[in-house]
Amino acid sequence: MTDDHRFQINPGRDAYTAGRDLNLNVRLSDEGESRPPPDQLPLDVPAFTGRERELSRLAELAATGGSVVVTAIDGTAGVGKTALAVHAAHRCHADFPDGRLYVDLGGHSEGAGPADPADVLDGFLRDLGFASEKISSRSADRTKLFRSALAKRRMIVLLDNAASEEQVRPLLPGSGSSLVIITSRNSLAGLEIGADTRITLDVLDEDQAVEMLAVIAGRDRTAKEPAAASEIVRLCDLLPLALSIAGRVLATHPAWPLERLAERLRDERHRLDELEVGDRAVRAAFAISYAKGAEAPTRMFRLLGLHPGPDVTASAAAALTDVDERSAARTLDALARAHLLREETPGRFRMHDLLRLFAREQAEQDESAESRDAATRRLFAYYRDVAFSIYDRWEAARTGSEDTAAAAAEALSVFDEERMNLVRVALLAATDDPATLWDIAQAIEMPLSVTRRFTDILELFKQVADSADKAGNPRLVLTAVRAIAAAYHDTWSPNLAVEGFERALAVARTARDETAEQGIQNDLGLAYRLRGDLDAAIECFQEAERIATRTRDQAALARAYGNLAQTHRMLGRLGEALRFERKALRLFRRLRERRDEALALSSLAQIHMGFGEYKAGRECCEKALIIFRRLGDRHNEALAHHTMANLYLVQDREAEARQSFRKAIEILDDTDPFLAQQVRVVATQLDP
Repeated sequence: MTDDHRFQINPGRDAYTAGRDLNLNVRLSDEGESRPPPDQLPLDVPAFTGRERELSRLAELAATGGSVVVTAIDGTAGVGKTALAVHAAHRCHADFPDGRLYVDLGGHSEGAGPADPADVLDGFLRDLGFASEKISSRSADRTKLFRSALAKRRMIVLLDNAASEEQVRPLLPGSGSSLVIITSRNSLAGLEIGADTRITLDVLDEDQAVEMLAVIAGRDRTAKEPAAASEIVRLCDLLPLALSIAGRVLATHPAWPLERLAERLRDERHRLDELEVGDRAVRAAFAISYAKGAEAPTRMFRLLGLHPGPDVTASAAAALTDVDERSAARTLDALARAHLLREETPGRFRMHDLLRLFAREQAEQDESAESRDAATRRLFAYYRDVAFSIYDRWEAARTGSEDTAAAAAEALSVFDEERMNLVRVALLAATDDPATLWDIAQAIEMPLSVTRRFTDILELFKQVADSADKAGNPRLVLTAVRAIAAAYHDTWSPNLAVEGFERALAVARTARDETAEQGIQNDLGLAYRLRGDLDAAIECFQEAERIATRTRDQAALARAYGNLAQTHRMLGRLGEALRFERKALRLFRRLRERRDEALALSSLAQIHMGFGEYKAGRECCEKALIIFRRLGDRHNEALAHHTMANLYLVQDREAEARQSFRKAIEILDDTDPFLAQQVRVVATQLDP
């Protein structure tokens, strides 16, 4: 056989040539020898869906002439980085007549480690027509030759699955008009490219995800079961890899209704087992990223699988992993750069649901039961402290012992950020640590009520009632039953509210707890009033007044006065209403109960309106609005705007009435949509 060097195969290019035609390894004697330009792009994805914004951006970059454009696409495992890069390259390949180079750099692949840039350059140069004797053994010389070659060409260079900046830099052209597309699970933050050429992929939106499932599984099937299709894509976390696998599972089981797969995916314990088909598996994709991490990030990652809430801060992660907060912050940043977490708002990190399931699996495999229990106890203690802090700040705002606006704003800001974490941690603690459930639930009951989070209240306090009953704690059972009944009252369910408060009243009387009884009498009166039984409501409020007078509970007495005032007003007894409300207002001011003071002022505004004293009514409303805003009590702020609108309306000041109605509706759309619609009906009757 001839020993002509043109037919010799280079044995040192396995990392580059795997899966490619052997004829691409034929060495040419001269760069200038005639040969077709390389066209190495993988097969385009037939079911490619969505990513219009990213494709548009890549098209803009591809259209840039006269200079090298380098773009980096990063994102978590399975989010579709390679699919996007390949699809975009196919769409614009005609604009790059000198060829398309492709290489899988092996940054996150099973088996062999990342490809050596020197080997990649050797392959690229041969594909560009360079003979072996012109290719130096030194990596730096190969980079120079590669850059010289691309300076005279307009090509696409797709560097897929990069491990690091160091691996990529030698493969970048220095001049010319080529387009380089890099994909990586890491953010490659050290790469010297502009922010406008970086693309970070997240999961698809739900419509795009359903479309992707339809393309793979069949449009007739998703159209026949739209609810099941939507549930499947949500259980797949909208992750393209998971969606692709789910679609192929359905495609290989044409007799399955979509509901069957949805049912199998609902079980969190086996969801990752279901997301496997052929040689593709979500778990395997995640495992590669996990295995390549350093010790501290991988430990934090798996322990975060024990966290039940939607996001985590450095302080919470520090408690969970038992490290200092600065170290925790650095580790969270490292996980975010590897796209195992995402920083959605500054300092708050979120993990995709499927990644969380995988992390929990790793914690169960790699952490002892004692280690997991200790981490969970630290997490419970941390969030208990957060709940107590919110409660303290809220109490300071409620009583005016500190600057009301600042205290309320701080309490509600922390509460808004941590609400779901607090609720999920409390529910997790229900079985093994009921004291944590009880502490957190009671600490955040008032902020939950003020922000109208009644679903959370019902879920939390039903658990509190059950666990307190098992623990033989009747006082806590009473607290929970009252909270549940109050939530029913505030969600327009008066019969359930009456039933709950009557149960609470029986418990209080059995325990001979007069303090609780007078409070429940007020609550029960409100439920009767909502049901339309005003006489029964008056009886409850009068009994509350008698008990509060006997026990000298001034705050309870003031609430009884206020409730009597509002009920007398509804019965048309304006004189009695005015007398009771003024007594209530004096007591609330003396006690520095700011929220109750504002409620009394709102009630006085309605009473003044009944007397035709419109200016006095507006003045009361304005004072109430100031307090509600300072406290962050948006719902009662909306009700005060509604009262103000009615005050304007009875004076035929329709423009001002419309403005106040609009302010009320804007808030009520968030806090009470049912009431918002009622107010909207009245507001739309005004002339434009």
